Amino acid sequence: MRKIEHYRKRLRLPFYDYSQYGCYFVTICTKDRQMVFGEVIDGEMKLNHFGKMMREALFSVLDNYRNSEISEYVIMPNHLHFIWFNQDDVNLSIVIKKIKGMMTHLYREYHKTQGLSYLPLWQRGFYEHIIRNDKDYERIVEYIENNPIQWHLDRFYTL
Repeated sequence: MRKIEHYRKRLRLPFYDYSQYGCYFVTICTKDRQMVFGEVIDGEMKLNHFGKMMREALFSVLDNYRNSEISEYVIMPNHLHFIWFNQDDVNLSIVIKKIKGMMTHLYREYHKTQGLSYLPLWQRGFYEHIIRNDKDYERIVEYIENNPIQWHLDRFYTL
């Protein structure tokens, strides 16, 4: 019998130092694209209770990294995009782990207090893009700003 090996595509550049000073465009998705954070109505994202928790979790990471910034962000029904301006020499994976961990804690606690069963919240991993110049930054800012307006065209859109 032949052994089947599972290969998971590496998402990060193998020799890049993700703790160095710079800007990163990050996307984090919910598991199975669950619509957790609210809904888009007339091209505008309306955050629900969990969406507001997500915003709290996202910005809570700045308590640990006071020199860094989240310059742009959007929370969508089943994912979020943000630009992380790393000025604290912290590895991007650690930042994402803290954000996901904080939201998972808030989400799990809410379910516990309501007597609801908890389902995993996050898709494994995250997507990142190293922002290389001003033109790249402006393109990404425009994408983030227009994400709710173009929700029906988004690759993360599900009914």
